[in-house]
Amino acid sequence: EERRRWNPHTHFVSHGVDVTHFAQALSPTLARPPETVGWRRPVIGFFGLIAEWIDLGLIAEIARRRPHWTVVMIGKANVDTGALRALPNVHLLGQKPYATLPAYCRSFDVGIIPFRVDTLTVRANPLKLREYLAAGLPVVSSDLPEVRKYAGLARLADGVDGFVAAIETALAENSHAARNARVAAMTRESWEARVEQLSDLIDDMGGRT
Repeated sequence: EERRRWNPHTHFVSHGVDVTHFAQALSPTLARPPETVGWRRPVIGFFGLIAEWIDLGLIAEIARRRPHWTVVMIGKANVDTGALRALPNVHLLGQKPYATLPAYCRSFDVGIIPFRVDTLTVRANPLKLREYLAAGLPVVSSDLPEVRKYAGLARLADGVDGFVAAIETALAENSHAARNARVAAMTRESWEARVEQLSDLIDDMGGRT
């Protein structure tokens, strides 16, 4: 919308998701990573860059409020995570190969997007949202405009109380059928679907000349 002030024929095409890759998380034959064996359930998981836009204070307080939950953070950290490392039910696993993420998703019960809401993140379109859903996971996220578009697939939350309540609701509704429905919904968000969208836009623009 902003760019159309300079060019009315400007279109937004968001990133896609490798549905086939992440849907492996639903396969009973996919082995869980050895380090996940023995984790106390439920497992509340996150993967991605652990940077200043991640609300570490929120995550720590969730872990304190629900000491019987296991909170798992996967990804490179470029901020101080000492407060999380001090909590016995929080596991910081560091960066993992992309190929292994479906196996870790298989060990998660809920995927979270605990972003601080500010001028940067209100413009964010988190790739992990589609990756969690393509893995069949229920999602609880900070209230971001791009996540609101996925009402019915992702739950929005604000603050510790809101996140805890939303995660508990997501856990209660996490049936096998619901997981399959999330994967099916992401077929419209695949990279193949994005190519078709681009092709249609190009064909349409070509017809105007």
